[in-house]
Amino acid sequence: MSKDDIIKALAAKMEKIWIPIQIGKETDIIVDCDFLLNEMGFPRIPLRYNASVLLDETKKTMFFWDSLWEQKKSFSNGRESIELVPSKFLNIWLIKRNPDGTSDLFASDIPSIRYAFQVIAKSYGWKFKKVEKREDTQHPEECNPQQAIKTDDQTGNRRKAPAALAVWVILIILFIFFILLFLPLLNTFSWSEWAVIILLFIGLYFLQNYIYRYKGFVLFVLIWFICAILMLFTFAALTG
Repeated sequence: MSKDDIIKALAAKMEKIWIPIQIGKETDIIVDCDFLLNEMGFPRIPLRYNASVLLDETKKTMFFWDSLWEQKKSFSNGRESIELVPSKFLNIWLIKRNPDGTSDLFASDIPSIRYAFQVIAKSYGWKFKKVEKREDTQHPEECNPQQAIKTDDQTGNRRKAPAALAVWVILIILFIFFILLFLPLLNTFSWSEWAVIILLFIGLYFLQNYIYRYKGFVLFVLIWFICAILMLFTFAALTG
């Protein structure tokens, strides 16, 4: 199947889920639309979603890049402006503008949008590859290295690294805390018990990183609460 067939299929699919797509110049498909946040306990703040898709016919591969931004109002010198801040949230409200001026909302999430692109690619026998840099979805003759560096710094693709590092530091602090708490009993621990403790903390790190990246902040906090309880029971069991 040709690239044009995939573009037509994507246009039809995206129209059904209220995602407008455009034919790009530097790339094949561009998405630039607004959502509303749909996370329990948070207001419906406006979000800006950007995506770029390159269809490489020689490799039969769809290269996909996207980013999500929170639109926050700021005031400077008496003027109101909109500041775009990288967003970590995943659950959203899709917005459909009606001719009469009203709007309809449809609950969705960012992974589902990505999956819709992936399904179309797979259905035509193409590979799907999500890339970290926007310039990786641009035609080689259109890619500007200087712009590429700027774009990569602003996409928010690396926005989760500081949070993951912060949680890793917290895990180390917790580990030290439990060592101090059970210091009189350390000599009674066997190598297997130490292995269980270390593997527990390593497992928690990878678990929280996955949940934070793909499942949303509320579930992230809930899992952390459950893990904290499990850690207490584990240490209680190991110490009798």
